[in-house]
Amino acid sequence: MGCPQAVVRFGGAEGAPVDTGGAAPLPALADLDGWSVAGEQPGDGVGAVGPAVIAAPSPTGAAVVVAAPGAESGAGLVALHPLDADGARALRDAPALLRGGPGAGLGAAVAAATDAEGLGLVAVGAPGARAVHLLLVEAGAGALRVDERPPAQSQRRSFGAAVALADLDGDGLLDLAVGAPEDDAGTGTVALWLGAGGAGAKPLTDQPPDLELSGEAEGDGLGSALAVADLSGDGLNDLLVCAPGYDAEEEAVGACALLGGGARIDDLQGDLTDQAIAFTFGTARGLRLGAASARLGVGDLDGDGRVDLALGLPDADDGDGALVVFYGDRPPGVRSDATADLIVRGGGGLGQAVALLPALGGRDGLLAAAAPSRGEVWLLPAPGRGVHRVEALGGAPRSTLPVDDRRGSTLQLRAFAEGAVLLLGAPGVADGGAGAGALEAVALTGG
Repeated sequence: MGCPQAVVRFGGAEGAPVDTGGAAPLPALADLDGWSVAGEQPGDGVGAVGPAVIAAPSPTGAAVVVAAPGAESGAGLVALHPLDADGARALRDAPALLRGGPGAGLGAAVAAATDAEGLGLVAVGAPGARAVHLLLVEAGAGALRVDERPPAQSQRRSFGAAVALADLDGDGLLDLAVGAPEDDAGTGTVALWLGAGGAGAKPLTDQPPDLELSGEAEGDGLGSALAVADLSGDGLNDLLVCAPGYDAEEEAVGACALLGGGARIDDLQGDLTDQAIAFTFGTARGLRLGAASARLGVGDLDGDGRVDLALGLPDADDGDGALVVFYGDRPPGVRSDATADLIVRGGGGLGQAVALLPALGGRDGLLAAAAPSRGEVWLLPAPGRGVHRVEALGGAPRSTLPVDDRRGSTLQLRAFAEGAVLLLGAPGVADGGAGAGALEAVALTGG
């Protein structure tokens, strides 16, 4: 299939606006079952990093940001593909294709959000270059326009390993959070630039972060995973930051801290414990709670109007794995995986990837959890509180997939008017050579 292709090389010549010449309207969800993006070369790594979805401000379609951090000998590549009914396509056969410089690892993390004016902003981590690149994406009237913004940069090693976008201080502009879990001090760091998004946002190149938060001890790995949502229930976005190496007596149990949004975000500075309004920690040796953003899910699962938090713990129960949910009807505080409102136990490393679809308009919430080593992806209608085993949740749809493909290594659920779409990462697909990978869509209709 031929697509008009435009290429911007990050770290190279001056970037130019990219006009793709037209984005297809969103098809009926039933037409999306054949949608996929496949890596074309060994080591591309499509599906190893969760995608980001940019919804159009008008009903002209959506775009999927597909990351291939191992492409082109580790330079990395990110492609923007329309979510359409054209079926399977190749990674590089994209309307907008973005390449990293040598060793940049572009696409190690991606995030997308839409600002108050309906403009999409995409953040793309390139930890090998210690940079995060920003793309302003405008979809509408049959066109998809992509402009490169000046990147955020740092001297910290692994800067860009995790990224998040949201309005955290309540001023209507998107803010950028960046994790550097393997910084030179070994504690990990999260940096925050306020007002990073929007057409009139300040350039970030050579600008220090507005705020910076550090881990407490060597090996904490603060910034390995990031998520944003109103988890405190005050109407403002909060920032969830995770440190999988956080230890209780050198046990590497892991922890995630909730940092309050609004005016409180301006006061952030220092270490993790002093700034958190809520703290969730692991209880088992080597659990490494919060090791990856792919293991975090946020949204109103039970339909009570409050945001809930789901955490995948693939190392729990001697590697059988588990999925834990903290419902948002409790005030923020100190909690652990052992005291979660819902614990779903499984096998085969359940929780390697997690996605949460919020309840909306009378539709039940939905949890997706993967055990790639066993070739299983589970779809769980929001179960009640308590402890469950996956096998005991009667009627839960389960897909059994080829284990070698590692399908379900990343998951994302996205709602549309007709239903929802589940995007599955399969980095083991080798149609384009070993490690080429693929990203696939499954339409969930009528739910």
